[in-house]
Amino acid sequence: MTTIRHLILALTTFFYASVGLAQEVRDPVAWCQQMLWDPVGVPVELRKGDGNPPGEVLYALSLSGGGYRAMLFHIGTLHRLNDARLLSKLKIVSSVSGGSITAAVLAHRWKQLKFDPSGYAKNLREVVEEPLRELAGKTIGKPSVLEGALGSSTAPEVLSRKLNSILFATASQPTARLTDISSDASQSNPRPIFIFLATNLQTGELMQFRGNLVGGPQVGWTAPGDIALSDVVAASAGFPPFFAPLKLKLPHSPGAWLECSENRDNPFGTDPRNEPTRAIDDANRDAIRKEVFLADGGIRDNLGVSAIEEINRIRRIRWNSFGPYPNRKYNTVTFISDGGAATAIDQYPSTTWLGVFGRVTSLMSDQPNDLRVENIVRSNSVATLQGTDYSNFMRNPCDEPYKKSLAERDLVLRNYVISLQGDRFAYWSVRRIPKVHVGLQCPEVKTTPWMREEVRALASISTDLATLDRRLQARLINWGYLSAHHGMPYISELVSNRDALNKFLKECKMPFAPVEVDPDGQTASARDAICLPFREWNMPYSVPTRDEE
Repeated sequence: MTTIRHLILALTTFFYASVGLAQEVRDPVAWCQQMLWDPVGVPVELRKGDGNPPGEVLYALSLSGGGYRAMLFHIGTLHRLNDARLLSKLKIVSSVSGGSITAAVLAHRWKQLKFDPSGYAKNLREVVEEPLRELAGKTIGKPSVLEGALGSSTAPEVLSRKLNSILFATASQPTARLTDISSDASQSNPRPIFIFLATNLQTGELMQFRGNLVGGPQVGWTAPGDIALSDVVAASAGFPPFFAPLKLKLPHSPGAWLECSENRDNPFGTDPRNEPTRAIDDANRDAIRKEVFLADGGIRDNLGVSAIEEINRIRRIRWNSFGPYPNRKYNTVTFISDGGAATAIDQYPSTTWLGVFGRVTSLMSDQPNDLRVENIVRSNSVATLQGTDYSNFMRNPCDEPYKKSLAERDLVLRNYVISLQGDRFAYWSVRRIPKVHVGLQCPEVKTTPWMREEVRALASISTDLATLDRRLQARLINWGYLSAHHGMPYISELVSNRDALNKFLKECKMPFAPVEVDPDGQTASARDAICLPFREWNMPYSVPTRDEE
């Protein structure tokens, strides 16, 4: 019976892939529109009207790379989004590397989540968190490298099999497929569009892997065929030299690939076809499409936000100022959960040629994400401060006395919300003290030391796929939750007035009780990891943790 089921599954997959390719040949423009842009554009029911429909907000989540550290940090993010009833509203989840492991489990088990009428998933811990914590209790990195060196399979292939066996395989379906996580908008609480990013070593671009298609702006787009979900995750997390490249064979037949590109999508100055040194020649296009060589998506974008930025740009072009609804804004709110770390300060860097090379390579790899973060945070700050005298808010309220009347603070909060126009980003990181927001005060000064120590401890955890003990796992999840809690007030829905802010703050419920101090004192800071009141609003409160370990 198992063999028969596998045969039926294979034939079904082939049939639907063939239908998709046949549609490409008959009407390429319609296929690109239906498969690539419609799923992330303005909802169909809004496009049918003749007038200007009401504005539509699209919620997106970006999960960064960073090995097990990022994988667990992102679990905390999922819990905080769930508490805010925003997990069920997500339309796009984009991820790289360690973030792709979290995203893949969320995607694969989405239909098992039990959402109540408010949009709260009551079983997120059992369905998503526990499988990931089970994985974090296993060392799969070095064993995969060793098996790859001694066996007939490569290390990325071994890693893929381990991920599939631990996270995705079931008795009825031994190998999960990328097509299994396609989004179906007709269902209640439909699965978001999951985008897994991997670096194409041939073209240098970020390849996107979605449940309904695969490709990128340079190589083009095609149906996903029979690609295993674990292969996609292993490719996205395959950092060189040991876990890259992962060679992946893609559908290859006449008409199987389409460019899906327009001048308004890729202006002349950015279209790779106008850059001869990087444009794909007709002579090698087929070979590049037949077999791709993939490595960690974090090489190009360790935040995993590039695909969402591209989607935002296209949505603005197609549906806003140059589209059918020029007077409406179809904004995207993007939550960015950053579990990556930066190169640490080194007072006495190596002066050997090999040491200097390693140091410079690390610093160069930091640059793209540092620039992205700076642009995101600064653009939010500019939008928040624009047009109003916020001179007092430019100070750090943790360092100087900071007092205003409730009326003044309400006025500031209203102006803050009004300023939230266009695409918005809420960013938080495993390695940063949470940002102080307009209308919100920093945590009690006495708690700042533990926070700094916790950041130093957790951000220094290696990105290896190596065992982390349960207490350290809990600390990472707690810190992801608390970081998201401080990062989310960028979103106007959550702080539109004092009542909304009150409600948001009181939703904070840490996933785990404070961690006990180890004999060596290394976890002393974690004992203070609790939901923190904001002194600015005079709302002291005490919220119990969700669970105790």
